[in-house]
Amino acid sequence: MRSFPQGYLPTSVAATGPGNVWVFADALHGSPGQYDALRWNGHAWRAIQLPAAAAGVGTAAVASATDVWYSNGQYLAHWNGSAWTCGRTATWVTLAATAGGSVWRVEAGRVDGSSSRLVAQRWNGQDWQWVHLPHPAVADQSGIAVSIESDRNIVIQSKRPTPLGNRTEPGQVLQWNGRRWRTITEPSWATEWGLAATGSDSLWAGPNALWTGRSWIEGHQDGGDYELAGIPGTSATWLISGWIMLNGRI
Repeated sequence: MRSFPQGYLPTSVAATGPGNVWVFADALHGSPGQYDALRWNGHAWRAIQLPAAAAGVGTAAVASATDVWYSNGQYLAHWNGSAWTCGRTATWVTLAATAGGSVWRVEAGRVDGSSSRLVAQRWNGQDWQWVHLPHPAVADQSGIAVSIESDRNIVIQSKRPTPLGNRTEPGQVLQWNGRRWRTITEPSWATEWGLAATGSDSLWAGPNALWTGRSWIEGHQDGGDYELAGIPGTSATWLISGWIMLNGRI
């Protein structure tokens, strides 16, 4: 977009529609460490500075123009349309929002006396409510991710990084179909980062592992740093990669 403000390095984006798009970015022209949220209302950009504690690369979830969440791993910030509130979190928090505007947060927490368990909460507009789901053991910041295609296809993933950190060990995915949770074990070759719920009951666990709802299909995507996003209401998925190989060409 030619109209995107200069002096910013975008790091994440979330939206509810073409008139409510939020880009979170390093404000290169601002004070050291400054991060801004830039909102596109369909006609113009507005820059809103994030609280200093919440600055940094993180994840975002947008339910509406007056219900926006951002986590940098240590602090969770909430925009209510006029001001930010910010609170510290014990572990890394990953965020996602449903098409209907329900915000989810997923992290490692304590369950029945056991620490480092997968937990999820849902924002009801006033406070966070615990989600009843299986609580497998996870390592803090172990690659926990959440992706929402609809209220009937919500997926939560937990993966462990390899010692080198550029790939992961195959993990597990919890999938909600609107009635119950299902635990899906990733295949041995699902070693790339990334998660995307897509279609009515399918998901991507990295760019090479597609779950069809019944079985895994292996792909052959090579190299790069990946980001995946399913497009709600469709079976399509967006992939961003540092580089890809097509017919021997980069």
